Amino acid sequence: MDSLLLIGAIVLIGVAGNFLFNRTKIPEAVFLIVLGLLIGPLLQIINPEPFIEVAPFFAKLALIIILLDSGLALNIFTLVKNFSKTLLFGLLVLILSITGTTMFLNLVLHWNFLNSLFIAIITAGTTSITVSYLVSRLSVDNKFKDLLMLESVISDVLLITAAIIVMEVIVSQTITFKSAAGSIASSFAIALMIGVALAIFWIYMLGKLKSKLGYVATLGVLFILYAIVEYLKGSGAIAVLVFCLLLGNSSKIINRFNLKTHTIKALSGKTMSSIHTVQSAISFFTKTFFFVLLGIIFSVKSLSSNLVLIAVGLLIIAMFARYLSSKVLVKMDRKFKDKVFLLTTILPRGFVSAVLAFMPANFGVNIPYITEIALLIIFLTTFVAIASVALYEKGYLRPQPLKNAKNENQNT
Repeated sequence: MDSLLLIGAIVLIGVAGNFLFNRTKIPEAVFLIVLGLLIGPLLQIINPEPFIEVAPFFAKLALIIILLDSGLALNIFTLVKNFSKTLLFGLLVLILSITGTTMFLNLVLHWNFLNSLFIAIITAGTTSITVSYLVSRLSVDNKFKDLLMLESVISDVLLITAAIIVMEVIVSQTITFKSAAGSIASSFAIALMIGVALAIFWIYMLGKLKSKLGYVATLGVLFILYAIVEYLKGSGAIAVLVFCLLLGNSSKIINRFNLKTHTIKALSGKTMSSIHTVQSAISFFTKTFFFVLLGIIFSVKSLSSNLVLIAVGLLIIAMFARYLSSKVLVKMDRKFKDKVFLLTTILPRGFVSAVLAFMPANFGVNIPYITEIALLIIFLTTFVAIASVALYEKGYLRPQPLKNAKNENQNT
Protein backbone atom coordinates (compact mmCIF):
# COMPACT_ATOMS: atom_id res chain seq x y z
CA MET A 1 0.00 0.00 0.00
CA ASP A 2 1.24 3.50 -0.89
CA SER A 3 2.51 5.19 2.28
CA LEU A 4 0.89 8.56 1.47
CA LEU A 5 -2.45 6.84 0.86
CA LEU A 6 -2.14 5.06 4.21
CA ILE A 7 -1.23 8.25 6.10
CA GLY A 8 -4.12 10.13 4.50
CA ALA A 9 -6.56 7.34 5.33
CA ILE A 10 -5.41 7.22 8.97
CA VAL A 11 -5.84 10.99 9.38
CA LEU A 12 -9.32 10.97 7.80
CA ILE A 13 -10.40 8.03 9.96
CA GLY A 14 -9.18 9.98 12.98
CA VAL A 15 -11.24 13.00 11.90
CA ALA A 16 -14.27 10.78 11.19
CA GLY A 17 -13.83 9.12 14.57
CA ASN A 18 -13.74 12.54 16.22
CA PHE A 19 -17.02 13.40 14.50
CA LEU A 20 -18.57 10.07 15.53
CA PHE A 21 -17.52 10.69 19.13
CA ASN A 22 -19.79 13.73 19.21
CA ARG A 23 -22.66 11.47 18.13
CA THR A 24 -21.92 8.15 19.85
CA LYS A 25 -19.64 9.23 22.75
CA ILE A 26 -17.32 6.35 21.76
CA PRO A 27 -13.72 7.68 21.60
CA GLU A 28 -12.09 7.52 18.17
CA ALA A 29 -9.24 5.56 19.76
CA VAL A 30 -11.41 2.44 19.37
CA PHE A 31 -11.60 2.86 15.59
CA LEU A 32 -7.91 3.70 15.32
CA ILE A 33 -6.71 0.69 17.33
CA VAL A 34 -8.97 -1.60 15.28
CA LEU A 35 -7.56 -0.03 12.10
CA GLY A 36 -4.03 -0.76 13.32
CA LEU A 37 -4.95 -4.38 14.06
CA LEU A 38 -6.50 -4.80 10.61
CA ILE A 39 -3.66 -3.36 8.53
CA GLY A 40 -1.00 -4.95 10.73
CA PRO A 41 -1.27 -8.38 12.38
CA LEU A 42 -4.70 -9.45 11.03
CA LEU A 43 -4.69 -8.66 7.29
CA GLN A 44 -0.91 -8.12 7.09
CA ILE A 45 -1.26 -5.22 4.66
CA ILE A 46 1.89 -3.75 6.17
CA ASN A 47 4.84 -5.36 7.95
CA PRO A 48 4.79 -4.54 11.70
CA GLU A 49 8.55 -5.10 12.19
CA PRO A 50 9.73 -1.62 11.05
CA PHE A 51 7.10 -0.04 13.31
CA ILE A 52 8.31 -2.03 16.32
CA GLU A 53 11.82 -0.70 15.71
CA VAL A 54 10.72 2.96 15.57
CA ALA A 55 8.23 2.64 18.46
CA PRO A 56 10.68 3.83 21.18
CA PHE A 57 11.58 6.94 19.15
CA PHE A 58 7.95 7.70 18.35
CA ALA A 59 7.07 7.22 22.01
CA LYS A 60 9.52 9.96 23.03
CA LEU A 61 8.28 12.26 20.27
CA ALA A 62 4.65 11.68 21.22
CA LEU A 63 5.39 12.14 24.94
CA ILE A 64 7.05 15.53 24.36
CA ILE A 65 4.15 16.78 22.23
CA ILE A 66 1.54 15.54 24.72
CA LEU A 67 3.42 17.11 27.63
CA LEU A 68 3.47 20.40 25.71
CA ASP A 69 -0.27 20.01 25.14
CA SER A 70 -0.86 19.35 28.83
CA GLY A 71 1.47 22.11 30.01
CA LEU A 72 -0.31 24.69 27.88
CA ALA A 73 -3.69 23.59 29.25
CA LEU A 74 -2.93 23.09 32.96
CA ASN A 75 -3.29 25.88 35.52
CA ILE A 76 -0.02 25.90 37.47
CA PHE A 77 -1.52 27.50 40.58
CA THR A 78 -4.29 24.89 40.78
CA LEU A 79 -1.67 22.22 40.16
CA VAL A 80 0.55 23.33 43.04
CA LYS A 81 -2.48 23.49 45.31
CA ASN A 82 -3.46 19.88 44.54
CA PHE A 83 0.04 18.39 44.15
CA SER A 84 0.16 16.73 47.58
CA LYS A 85 -3.10 14.85 46.94
CA THR A 86 -1.98 13.79 43.48
CA LEU A 87 1.40 12.60 44.75
CA LEU A 88 -0.18 10.60 47.57
CA PHE A 89 -2.74 9.04 45.23
CA GLY A 90 -0.11 8.23 42.60
CA LEU A 91 2.35 6.72 45.07
CA LEU A 92 -0.35 4.65 46.75
CA VAL A 93 -1.51 3.29 43.39
CA LEU A 94 2.04 2.34 42.40
CA ILE A 95 2.91 0.74 45.75
CA LEU A 96 -0.28 -1.36 45.89
CA SER A 97 -0.11 -2.32 42.22
CA ILE A 98 3.59 -3.27 42.26
CA THR A 99 3.22 -5.19 45.53
CA GLY A 100 0.11 -7.07 44.38
CA THR A 101 1.54 -7.95 40.96
CA THR A 102 4.89 -9.09 42.39
CA MET A 103 3.17 -11.33 44.94
CA PHE A 104 0.88 -12.80 42.27
CA LEU A 105 3.71 -13.63 39.86
CA ASN A 106 6.19 -14.76 42.53
CA LEU A 107 4.02 -16.54 45.10
CA VAL A 108 1.17 -17.84 42.93
CA LEU A 109 2.93 -18.52 39.62
CA HIS A 110 6.36 -19.15 41.23
CA TRP A 111 8.23 -16.83 38.88
CA ASN A 112 11.65 -15.42 39.82
CA PHE A 113 11.23 -12.59 42.37
CA LEU A 114 13.30 -9.94 40.57
CA ASN A 115 11.71 -10.82 37.23
CA SER A 116 8.28 -10.55 38.86
CA LEU A 117 9.21 -7.19 40.40
CA PHE A 118 10.43 -5.83 37.07
CA ILE A 119 7.23 -6.87 35.27
CA ALA A 120 5.20 -5.35 38.12
CA ILE A 121 7.03 -2.04 37.76
CA ILE A 122 6.70 -1.65 34.00
CA THR A 123 2.98 -2.48 34.07
CA ALA A 124 2.07 -0.34 37.10
CA GLY A 125 1.70 3.19 35.74
CA THR A 126 -0.69 5.01 33.44
CA THR A 127 0.49 6.66 30.22
CA SER A 128 0.34 10.43 29.72
CA ILE A 129 -0.56 10.10 26.03
CA THR A 130 -3.74 8.04 26.46
CA VAL A 131 -4.79 9.72 29.72
CA SER A 132 -4.56 13.20 28.20
CA TYR A 133 -6.64 12.01 25.26
CA LEU A 134 -9.33 10.40 27.43
CA VAL A 135 -9.68 13.21 29.98
CA SER A 136 -10.15 15.67 27.14
CA ARG A 137 -13.24 13.63 26.23
CA LEU A 138 -14.66 13.66 29.77
CA SER A 139 -17.35 16.09 30.92
CA VAL A 140 -15.75 16.60 34.34
CA ASP A 141 -14.12 19.49 36.18
CA ASN A 142 -10.50 20.47 35.52
CA LYS A 143 -9.46 19.43 39.03
CA PHE A 144 -10.20 15.78 38.20
CA LYS A 145 -8.48 16.05 34.81
CA ASP A 146 -5.39 17.63 36.36
CA LEU A 147 -5.21 14.85 38.96
CA LEU A 148 -5.14 12.07 36.35
CA MET A 149 -2.77 13.93 34.05
CA LEU A 150 -0.24 14.77 36.75
CA GLU A 151 -0.48 11.23 38.17
CA SER A 152 0.46 9.78 34.79
CA VAL A 153 3.50 12.04 34.46
CA ILE A 154 4.68 11.28 38.00
CA SER A 155 4.24 7.53 37.47
CA ASP A 156 6.21 7.67 34.19
CA VAL A 157 9.18 9.23 35.97
CA LEU A 158 9.09 6.97 39.03
CA LEU A 159 8.64 3.77 37.04
CA ILE A 160 11.40 4.51 34.54
CA THR A 161 13.78 5.23 37.43
CA ALA A 162 12.63 2.15 39.38
CA ALA A 163 12.95 -0.09 36.31
CA ILE A 164 16.54 1.04 35.75
CA ILE A 165 17.40 0.41 39.42
CA VAL A 166 15.86 -3.09 39.42
CA MET A 167 17.61 -3.95 36.16
CA GLU A 168 20.92 -2.89 37.73
CA VAL A 169 20.14 -5.20 40.66
CA ILE A 170 19.39 -8.09 38.28
CA VAL A 171 22.65 -7.53 36.41
CA SER A 172 24.97 -6.73 39.34
CA GLN A 173 23.00 -8.33 42.20
CA THR A 174 24.03 -5.42 44.48
CA ILE A 175 22.45 -2.04 45.25
CA THR A 176 21.58 -0.10 48.40
CA PHE A 177 18.47 1.83 49.42
CA LYS A 178 20.63 4.95 49.73
CA SER A 179 21.80 4.75 46.13
CA ALA A 180 18.24 4.08 44.90
CA ALA A 181 16.81 7.09 46.76
CA GLY A 182 19.71 9.23 45.60
CA SER A 183 19.11 8.22 42.00
CA ILE A 184 15.44 9.27 42.14
CA ALA A 185 16.19 12.57 43.93
CA SER A 186 18.96 13.38 41.48
CA SER A 187 16.69 12.63 38.52
CA PHE A 188 14.04 15.06 39.78
CA ALA A 189 16.52 17.78 40.80
CA ILE A 190 18.31 17.84 37.45
CA ALA A 191 14.99 18.00 35.58
CA LEU A 192 13.58 20.82 37.73
CA MET A 193 16.69 23.02 37.61
CA ILE A 194 17.26 22.77 33.86
CA GLY A 195 13.52 22.90 33.02
CA VAL A 196 12.91 26.08 35.05
CA ALA A 197 16.08 27.84 33.84
CA LEU A 198 15.43 27.12 30.16
CA ALA A 199 11.73 28.04 30.46
CA ILE A 200 12.54 31.48 31.90
CA PHE A 201 15.10 32.08 29.15
CA TRP A 202 12.74 30.91 26.40
CA ILE A 203 9.78 32.99 27.64
CA TYR A 204 12.05 36.03 27.41
CA MET A 205 13.26 35.04 23.92
CA LEU A 206 9.74 34.47 22.56
CA GLY A 207 8.66 37.87 23.85
CA LYS A 208 11.72 39.43 22.23
CA LEU A 209 11.56 37.67 18.86
CA LYS A 210 7.77 37.67 18.26
CA SER A 211 8.33 35.18 15.44
CA LYS A 212 5.60 33.38 13.51
CA LEU A 213 7.78 30.29 13.88
CA GLY A 214 7.47 30.38 17.67
CA TYR A 215 5.85 26.95 17.85
CA VAL A 216 8.45 25.22 15.67
CA ALA A 217 11.27 26.86 17.62
CA THR A 218 9.65 25.85 20.93
CA LEU A 219 9.35 22.25 19.75
CA GLY A 220 13.03 22.25 18.80
CA VAL A 221 13.97 23.58 22.25
CA LEU A 222 11.89 20.84 23.89
CA PHE A 223 13.64 18.09 21.92
CA ILE A 224 17.03 19.48 22.95
CA LEU A 225 15.88 19.88 26.57
CA TYR A 226 14.67 16.27 26.75
CA ALA A 227 17.87 14.91 25.20
CA ILE A 228 20.22 16.94 27.44
CA VAL A 229 18.37 16.11 30.68
CA GLU A 230 18.25 12.39 29.80
CA TYR A 231 21.97 12.48 28.98
CA LEU A 232 22.63 14.01 32.42
CA LYS A 233 20.66 11.12 34.02
CA GLY A 234 17.70 13.35 34.82
CA SER A 235 14.02 12.91 33.94
CA GLY A 236 13.37 14.31 30.48
CA ALA A 237 9.60 14.03 31.00
CA ILE A 238 9.62 16.13 34.19
CA ALA A 239 11.92 18.74 32.61
CA VAL A 240 9.62 19.08 29.60
CA LEU A 241 6.51 19.26 31.79
CA VAL A 242 8.02 21.98 34.02
CA PHE A 243 9.09 23.95 30.93
CA CYS A 244 5.63 23.66 29.35
CA LEU A 245 3.82 24.54 32.58
CA LEU A 246 5.81 27.75 32.93
CA LEU A 247 5.36 28.59 29.25
CA GLY A 248 1.63 27.87 29.23
CA ASN A 249 1.07 29.83 32.45
CA SER A 250 3.45 32.70 31.65
CA SER A 251 0.66 35.29 31.42
CA LYS A 252 -0.86 34.11 34.73
CA ILE A 253 2.54 34.24 36.44
CA ILE A 254 3.21 37.71 35.01
CA ASN A 255 -0.13 38.99 36.33
CA ARG A 256 0.14 37.22 39.70
CA PHE A 257 3.58 38.67 40.48
CA ASN A 258 3.07 42.00 38.65
CA LEU A 259 5.97 41.49 36.27
CA LYS A 260 5.75 44.58 34.09
CA THR A 261 8.66 43.87 31.76
CA HIS A 262 7.35 44.84 28.33
CA THR A 263 9.39 42.21 26.50
CA ILE A 264 7.99 39.37 28.61
CA LYS A 265 4.42 40.69 28.57
CA ALA A 266 4.48 40.65 24.77
CA LEU A 267 4.54 36.84 24.97
CA SER A 268 0.94 36.70 26.19
CA GLY A 269 -0.32 38.02 22.86
CA LYS A 270 -0.02 36.72 19.30
CA THR A 271 2.91 34.38 19.95
CA MET A 272 1.08 32.22 22.50
CA SER A 273 -2.09 32.32 20.40
CA SER A 274 -0.23 30.90 17.39
CA ILE A 275 1.43 28.24 19.57
CA HIS A 276 -1.97 27.11 20.91
CA THR A 277 -3.45 26.99 17.38
CA VAL A 278 -0.68 24.86 15.85
CA GLN A 279 -0.39 22.64 18.95
CA SER A 280 -4.01 21.45 18.72
CA ALA A 281 -3.44 20.17 15.18
CA ILE A 282 -0.06 18.56 15.94
CA SER A 283 -1.48 16.95 19.09
CA PHE A 284 -4.38 15.44 17.15
CA PHE A 285 -2.03 14.09 14.48
CA THR A 286 0.29 12.53 17.08
CA LYS A 287 -2.48 10.90 19.12
CA THR A 288 -4.09 9.51 15.97
CA PHE A 289 -0.92 7.72 14.86
CA PHE A 290 -0.17 6.56 18.42
CA PHE A 291 -3.34 4.46 18.60
CA VAL A 292 -2.90 3.07 15.09
CA LEU A 293 0.70 2.13 15.93
CA LEU A 294 -0.53 0.38 19.07
CA GLY A 295 -2.70 -1.89 16.91
CA ILE A 296 0.03 -2.48 14.32
CA ILE A 297 2.70 -3.70 16.75
CA PHE A 298 0.42 -6.10 18.62
CA SER A 299 1.46 -9.72 18.00
CA VAL A 300 -1.58 -11.98 17.60
CA LYS A 301 0.68 -15.03 17.18
CA SER A 302 2.08 -14.66 20.69
CA LEU A 303 -1.34 -14.98 22.29
CA SER A 304 -2.06 -18.00 24.46
CA SER A 305 -4.79 -18.74 26.98
CA ASN A 306 -2.28 -18.78 29.87
CA LEU A 307 -0.82 -15.38 28.98
CA VAL A 308 -4.30 -13.88 28.56
CA LEU A 309 -5.32 -15.20 31.99
CA ILE A 310 -2.14 -13.78 33.55
CA ALA A 311 -2.80 -10.40 31.92
CA VAL A 312 -6.41 -10.42 33.15
CA GLY A 313 -5.14 -11.22 36.64
CA LEU A 314 -2.75 -8.26 36.50
CA LEU A 315 -5.59 -6.05 35.26
CA ILE A 316 -7.77 -7.01 38.24
CA ILE A 317 -4.89 -6.31 40.65
CA ALA A 318 -4.30 -2.90 39.04
CA MET A 319 -8.00 -1.97 39.25
CA PHE A 320 -8.20 -3.09 42.88
CA ALA A 321 -5.11 -1.00 43.71
CA ARG A 322 -6.69 2.07 42.12
CA TYR A 323 -10.01 1.42 43.87
CA LEU A 324 -8.36 1.30 47.31
CA SER A 325 -6.29 4.39 46.51
CA SER A 326 -9.35 6.31 45.31
CA LYS A 327 -11.11 5.54 48.59
CA VAL A 328 -8.17 7.07 50.47
CA LEU A 329 -8.32 10.09 48.14
CA VAL A 330 -12.03 10.54 48.87
CA LYS A 331 -11.22 10.67 52.60
CA MET A 332 -8.95 13.63 51.82
CA ASP A 333 -11.31 15.36 49.38
CA ARG A 334 -15.03 14.53 49.18
CA LYS A 335 -15.28 16.14 45.75
CA PHE A 336 -13.87 12.93 44.26
CA LYS A 337 -16.59 10.75 45.84
CA ASP A 338 -18.62 10.41 42.63
CA LYS A 339 -15.47 9.78 40.56
CA VAL A 340 -14.33 6.52 42.22
CA PHE A 341 -15.39 4.42 39.23
CA LEU A 342 -13.47 6.63 36.79
CA LEU A 343 -10.42 6.70 39.08
CA THR A 344 -10.53 2.91 39.18
CA THR A 345 -10.98 2.28 35.45
CA ILE A 346 -8.99 5.04 33.75
CA LEU A 347 -5.74 3.08 33.99
CA PRO A 348 -4.36 2.87 30.43
CA ARG A 349 -0.81 1.63 30.09
CA GLY A 350 1.19 2.78 27.09
CA PHE A 351 4.54 3.11 25.43
CA VAL A 352 6.45 3.54 28.69
CA SER A 353 5.43 -0.05 29.46
CA ALA A 354 6.26 -1.16 25.92
CA VAL A 355 9.65 0.56 25.82
CA LEU A 356 10.66 -0.71 29.27
CA ALA A 357 9.64 -4.23 28.23
CA PHE A 358 12.56 -4.18 25.76
CA MET A 359 15.05 -2.98 28.40
CA PRO A 360 16.11 -6.45 29.68
CA ALA A 361 17.22 -7.48 26.19
CA ASN A 362 19.49 -4.42 26.03
CA PHE A 363 21.11 -5.57 29.30
CA GLY A 364 21.45 -9.16 28.09
CA VAL A 365 18.77 -10.35 30.53
CA ASN A 366 16.04 -12.81 29.56
CA ILE A 367 12.65 -12.36 31.26
CA PRO A 368 10.20 -14.83 29.68
CA TYR A 369 6.96 -13.46 28.17
CA ILE A 370 7.68 -9.88 29.25
CA THR A 371 6.89 -8.19 25.92
CA GLU A 372 3.74 -10.27 25.37
CA ILE A 373 2.44 -9.47 28.87
CA ALA A 374 3.28 -5.78 28.51
CA LEU A 375 1.41 -5.44 25.20
CA LEU A 376 -1.57 -7.44 26.50
CA ILE A 377 -1.76 -5.17 29.55
CA ILE A 378 -1.57 -2.11 27.29
CA PHE A 379 -4.52 -3.38 25.25
CA LEU A 380 -6.65 -4.54 28.16
CA THR A 381 -6.16 -1.38 30.23
CA THR A 382 -6.66 0.88 27.21
CA PHE A 383 -9.96 -0.76 26.28
CA VAL A 384 -11.19 -0.73 29.89
CA ALA A 385 -10.38 2.98 30.09
CA ILE A 386 -12.01 3.75 26.75
CA ALA A 387 -15.13 1.77 27.68
CA SER A 388 -15.49 3.50 31.06
CA VAL A 389 -15.18 6.95 29.46
CA ALA A 390 -17.72 6.02 26.78
CA LEU A 391 -20.19 4.70 29.38
CA TYR A 392 -19.71 7.77 31.55
CA GLU A 393 -20.28 10.15 28.64
CA LYS A 394 -23.42 8.26 27.65
CA GLY A 395 -24.73 8.90 31.16
CA TYR A 396 -24.77 5.32 32.47
CA LEU A 397 -22.23 5.93 35.23
CA ARG A 398 -22.88 9.56 36.08
CA PRO A 399 -24.31 10.54 39.46
CA GLN A 400 -27.97 11.53 39.37
CA PRO A 401 -28.41 14.03 42.20
CA LEU A 402 -31.83 15.20 41.07
CA LYS A 403 -33.21 11.70 40.95
CA ASN A 404 -31.66 10.82 44.31
CA ALA A 405 -33.00 14.00 45.89
CA LYS A 406 -36.47 13.23 44.57
CA ASN A 407 -36.40 9.73 46.07
CA GLU A 408 -35.23 11.11 49.42
CA ASN A 409 -38.10 13.60 49.46
CA GLN A 410 -40.60 10.84 48.72
CA ASN A 411 -39.18 8.72 51.56
CA THR A 412 -39.52 11.58 54.03
